[in-house]
Amino acid sequence: MTDLLNAFEIKVPNTDQLKPKLEPVPWFLLNVPKHFHKEPLYHDPDYIEFCKSERFAKGDIDKLIIILQKYGGYADLILAADHYVMIKKKQRLMPLLARKISREEINIIVDGMFTEEQRSYAFSPGKQLDESYEVYEDKVELPFRNRVNVCSFQSRMGRALKITLRDLPAIPPSYDDLNVPQIIRDNAVTVEGLVAICGQTGSGKTTLCASILRAIKEDPHNSRVTLTYEKPIEFQFDVLPGYNPIFPHTIGEFGDFKTFHEGLTNALRCTPEVIFLGESRERETFETLPKIAESGHLGITTLHARSIANIFTRIGNEVDPSQMYGIIRQTLQYMHLAVYQWLAPTVDGEVMPLQEILLFTNEVKEEILSLPNEKLIAGIDKAVQKHGQCFHSQVEKAYREKRISKQTYRNAILSSGEKE
Repeated sequence: MTDLLNAFEIKVPNTDQLKPKLEPVPWFLLNVPKHFHKEPLYHDPDYIEFCKSERFAKGDIDKLIIILQKYGGYADLILAADHYVMIKKKQRLMPLLARKISREEINIIVDGMFTEEQRSYAFSPGKQLDESYEVYEDKVELPFRNRVNVCSFQSRMGRALKITLRDLPAIPPSYDDLNVPQIIRDNAVTVEGLVAICGQTGSGKTTLCASILRAIKEDPHNSRVTLTYEKPIEFQFDVLPGYNPIFPHTIGEFGDFKTFHEGLTNALRCTPEVIFLGESRERETFETLPKIAESGHLGITTLHARSIANIFTRIGNEVDPSQMYGIIRQTLQYMHLAVYQWLAPTVDGEVMPLQEILLFTNEVKEEILSLPNEKLIAGIDKAVQKHGQCFHSQVEKAYREKRISKQTYRNAILSSGEKE
């Protein structure tokens, strides 16, 4: 073809320069999406050296956590048999290492973190292990703390173990650290009543509660004893100054109490001013929850719910149908403050909390409780619109201020069960 073109003196421009230049991808970035290639973590010498390892050994999970902490840690670190290791950070999933990890490696990791009895328990059908895990580094005074969940799942080779570690701050955050709205600062700590923080998994519910508990511990003007019941314990308050003691208790098969209801029963037999339940989800807990305020305590708890009104729908779904409206009304009577929170990824790569807030004043309670049973949930939703901070308006405000994208706006609205 070239000879024929030359015979007719037809000149063809050299197109080699028009071809895109393909830069070789380093071996340790082969499974990493291109938009993450410049992340400093992936170019850390210790990380690259770690990637050269052909299999995990006992203690290697500690080495990986220490490397990740050099670059701001993570929200979640996920390790599952026959999968790549992943971290979730600022609402983004980032793959780690250059290979998938095996079932044997997962077992080695769990054996290095927990006892054989705990590993066997986590592998049992219908069981899961919720514990805390600390990693120490010589140059750092406080340990790197994690909440760990170990459970079985179905891999392509059958049942295997999956590990999820949630990074926890060594020091419980303050109101200022979280930029907590003034309405929460002014009303979260009362003499008696219920404070409920709800949202999805990973929405910062317990972190917000930790800031409230920190304010209680550091308050020099009000002497209070606080009992906490968690699965597992997420924050250590003994690293903080303050004379108001906080006594933590663990819930679970290997904890101080097996269920939150057992923990709550214990709390009511003691003499605290404040009771914190890490999560309210059992029928017995919902039935006992109003008794915290009824007996003169401040009760703080988290729930999985999609709005403030949905808190009471959750309660109704869990309790005996014959007692449903009685328990909902009793909980309303003692409710003091409710917050729904959703963490939104921002356009600058950070996250921000979007919140729905309602202070249950006597006026608000009377307005809701005057309604017939079938209109209670709708009445709570209307009370939020009329007296509180509406979630939809907060989402719209963040979008107008160009802090979140259109897609995040849509996701936020859908998260609360609303329509655009």
